[in-house]
Amino acid sequence: ARWGCVPVWRFSRLSVRAQLMLLLVAVLIPVLGVMLYHLAHGRQAARAFAHERVRLLAHTAAGGLGNLLRDHEAVLKRIAQRPMVMALDEQACDPIIVEFVKLYPEFTNLVVQDLAGRNDCSYLSQKITREQLSGIPGYHDAITRSMMTVGDAALGPLSGRWISVLFYPVRDSQGQTTGLISLPMDLVQLGERMLGSLPQGALVVVLDKSGKILLRSRNAHTWIGRPVPVEMTHLATSQTEGSALAISADGVQRLFAVAPVERAGWSVLAGVPVEDVFADANSAFASGILLALGILALALGLAWRIGRGIVRPIDALSLAASHVADGQTSTRVQLDSAPRELWAVAQQFNHMLDARERAQAELRESEERFRTLARLSSDWYWEQDADYRFVRFDGRVLDGTGIPSEGYVGKTRWELPALNLTPDDWARHRALLDARQEFRHFEILRLGHDGTERWGAVSGTPIFDASGRFCGYRGGGTDITEPKRLEQERLRMSLHIEELSRRMVQAQEEIRRRFSRELHDRTSPNLAALR
Repeated sequence: ARWGCVPVWRFSRLSVRAQLMLLLVAVLIPVLGVMLYHLAHGRQAARAFAHERVRLLAHTAAGGLGNLLRDHEAVLKRIAQRPMVMALDEQACDPIIVEFVKLYPEFTNLVVQDLAGRNDCSYLSQKITREQLSGIPGYHDAITRSMMTVGDAALGPLSGRWISVLFYPVRDSQGQTTGLISLPMDLVQLGERMLGSLPQGALVVVLDKSGKILLRSRNAHTWIGRPVPVEMTHLATSQTEGSALAISADGVQRLFAVAPVERAGWSVLAGVPVEDVFADANSAFASGILLALGILALALGLAWRIGRGIVRPIDALSLAASHVADGQTSTRVQLDSAPRELWAVAQQFNHMLDARERAQAELRESEERFRTLARLSSDWYWEQDADYRFVRFDGRVLDGTGIPSEGYVGKTRWELPALNLTPDDWARHRALLDARQEFRHFEILRLGHDGTERWGAVSGTPIFDASGRFCGYRGGGTDITEPKRLEQERLRMSLHIEELSRRMVQAQEEIRRRFSRELHDRTSPNLAALR
């Protein structure tokens, strides 16, 4: 069979490395090339343009508000310099007050008062009191400032509409502040004027210094004077002028940018729907994905065709390994055809199984020799971990100590009661272990579960791994109960013999004394007669 112009059998004769290289070239190069080009370059450029677009919208809105406030400041400055305004005489109010408000309907009133709240000249016939005026944000700051002060959002006490008041000082001929001009702006009309011509779907929100909404391009009547929604709080408190994603109150996810209105301390949040602003980037992304999928399908077809020559011998190796894992150690790998590397792996695998069987046989013989040696040299074998806790017991531990191996595992030697050892004895033993030294014939008297006393003598040596790390102790133990019993019997007999000897000496001494007395008593009269 032939595939294109290349015989299929040639692929099965290639090395594994060559086949894997073909697979990688066929799959990765087209996919990575297309995705890097279409996704990285195209989408990144489109997103950068989108971010720049929304930042431009925010700065345009902030610049427009800044220019408007600068113009209003210039107008208020000229009004404050008019003689009739500087006179602060409510009997002779400057006619420009009425004419100015009629000319600019976005202002709800224009008030000129002295600092005591008297000599009120205003557009509305209803006069605003000093208490009402002092409750408007920005009033107290304006009294002490020499330039225009822009107030935050407030509900007008006379108009009942949401306003932001512009304050400007009135000075006399000596330059002393004698009064104040108050110019309330209707925020709804101001928003319609400044934010009326935005791109479709765009949203612009202007916040005052306290975080309340001053202007909003959508549903302004509902939102003016309210705090910024929770979803946009991080934008309102941001100190940078970058851009970020946020969900606005209408549930639309937008890309927002923040720009300051320096003259007023306001912040402009301008956002454009993500679906609109990233439309070009998403289109490029979809095109790249479709193209990548097409190339990927073609590459996978080629890879599948190439991989067939590799999978079959690997399956044979896997099946043989599974049989060996199930205990069928006589299994060997049989390959009819395979790449050179897999053929070599199969041969080495078979050699490994042969070597494994030989090693297991030698291990069984070694273990048998070890068990025989252990039985001849000790009654039980034990192991401890690095914390000196028993982890293994082999041999006649129950007969030798009166306690089964289960009673030892997980415990240290000193956690089990010993009748012949004091805390000082255990402290010396632990110091020897901490010094990683061998110990021999350490005698311990235990009380078994049946109430019988059993003597054991244990010896141990430290265990270290290949890197020199301490792993615990291992060693053996011997039942010395019978030798101890015989030793105690010999001691008892020795003491008994000593006691008998002592009594014999005492008896001999008593006989000697009695004999001396009798001899003295019998010879004393004769000796007296001789004298």
